[in-house]
Amino acid sequence: MALLMRLAKAGRLICLSRSTPSQGVPRHVVAFSSSSGDEPAPVDPKIGAKESRAATGPNIGGDYPTGAIGPIGSDGLPTYVDWVKFGAVTPLQNQGECGSCFSFSAAASLEGLHFIQTGQLFKLSEQHILDGSHLRNHGCEGGSAYEALLYIKRNGGIVFSDHYPYIGKQCVPKKLTAPGLMIDDAVNYTSISEHVLKWQVAHQPVCATIGADDEFYADVKAGVLVLEGPNFPLSEIYDREIAHSIAIVGYGAVNPGGRQVWLAKCSNGNFLLIDRGSGALGINRSISFPIRVSCTREVINVTVKSDEELGAEPRTNLYPY
Repeated sequence: MALLMRLAKAGRLICLSRSTPSQGVPRHVVAFSSSSGDEPAPVDPKIGAKESRAATGPNIGGDYPTGAIGPIGSDGLPTYVDWVKFGAVTPLQNQGECGSCFSFSAAASLEGLHFIQTGQLFKLSEQHILDGSHLRNHGCEGGSAYEALLYIKRNGGIVFSDHYPYIGKQCVPKKLTAPGLMIDDAVNYTSISEHVLKWQVAHQPVCATIGADDEFYADVKAGVLVLEGPNFPLSEIYDREIAHSIAIVGYGAVNPGGRQVWLAKCSNGNFLLIDRGSGALGINRSISFPIRVSCTREVINVTVKSDEELGAEPRTNLYPY
């Protein structure tokens, strides 16, 4: 536990090799590393790769108002985890009138994972995903954060937003090679328990699909502190076309001894607190996150390619996940 808190205060986690035993180190501070002979050449972060400032968000420490990671609870997990306070979350943005929430959610999950593994925070290009993944996603008509992550894998990475800024509409992919990050794979789970979700968020920020109906937007606009809502089945979320992708960037309590919540980064320009334990808004119905088994990968050169160039098959079902 002392090691965990020292790492949290230092603002970064460590990477242990796959063959190194954890020797009592909590699992959520272990990120396995590997290497292969054909990894892309790293780019000097000082050349065209400007680190992002970190966001600030609401306090979810409950009984522990300071620090980003709480003490271990009876379930073997930290009592709270706040990746915003940890420094792993870039500032808020607003997607505007374009239904591009899936690209923001996917980018946030990889930004957070990279910071946890390396201590570097870079702002990734949502516009790259929006333009490039147009066969598997549907641009401003919506899409899947999981498909966005698979596009990043397929493309060999995603460039930084400094080189490909967000403009709020889908365009023909730019022809450019620029600094960026890559992933090894992506995972999607449907209808998991909130305890499993807590375990995953204790390791890294994750993408989630929620049911954002009219009442949800009214509550957000009214400034409701903790959002509630039905535990929407995934089929209802898709059939009613109320799916909204967010990035879950922590969990905890709103005040000492207070209500348990999820902390979410929303591409409508807000941090949201969502009731934890009730399946509010169907938050545990569809979860995705990137995987990077190599902690040695830093900034790389990424070439932007379209889904056609990458041989992707069109997807007709807008919300399969």
